[in-house]
Amino acid sequence: MNLTFAHISNTRARIVFVTVAAFVTVAAFGRFLEVHDMKSLVRSSTLVFVGRVKSVAPSGITTQLSYPTWEKVVFEWLRADVEVVEPIKGTRKGKLVQVAMLSTIEADDSSGMINQPGMLEPKQGDLFLFCVAPTSATNLFAAFTAPYDDDQAIFPLNRNYWRYSSHRDGTEKRDSPFFERHTLIWSLVDDSGQIIPAGAEQMRTAYASEITAARSNRVIYLQWRTETNHAGWMRDVPKMPAETNQNTK
Repeated sequence: MNLTFAHISNTRARIVFVTVAAFVTVAAFGRFLEVHDMKSLVRSSTLVFVGRVKSVAPSGITTQLSYPTWEKVVFEWLRADVEVVEPIKGTRKGKLVQVAMLSTIEADDSSGMINQPGMLEPKQGDLFLFCVAPTSATNLFAAFTAPYDDDQAIFPLNRNYWRYSSHRDGTEKRDSPFFERHTLIWSLVDDSGQIIPAGAEQMRTAYASEITAARSNRVIYLQWRTETNHAGWMRDVPKMPAETNQNTK
């Protein structure tokens, strides 16, 4: 069952909706994150694969999001060309997949942004586990949990990544909502950052039912506008095609 949660600002009457297929967790200061267990994420995503970033460039597609502390921030989608190293679902080895990944354009006081989106900083050569869905742009994919939580569906395959510290030092509890994904990441890449081929095969076996199940029909919209109702509540809604200024290659 899908559940809808809301975060309400204490300083201004506005609301941000997050629809979650599995469960949510709360970041510092109370922003809800969209967090899925791995079975749900693999089942719902259109493409799932281990990929290596070949190049990263600005896409020219920008947007703003209405979360209270992001008002002065302009976000730009990066366009990463990613080579499929180990296919899990919906693609094949060696294929090049274009993935949109959220970043910021410094504007006004964006450096002081609180509860920022779960953005990643892809660089050439980086390895990630991608769980992605199609976007509103042709032949461009994005994290299943975008635009707010890229890092809840695209995972760096680097055991030294700072978010993995508790799993790395053995203190992460098994009931953590992140334990399953961290264990999976450890099976896919070794301490030196090299892919473990047997790990990908084990993943394909472990998630066989999810790989063949019907995927979600989710589309990730890249441009958003703020909608305000008669009571003053504000939320993000996708821009319609006539409103967008997408520059796609």
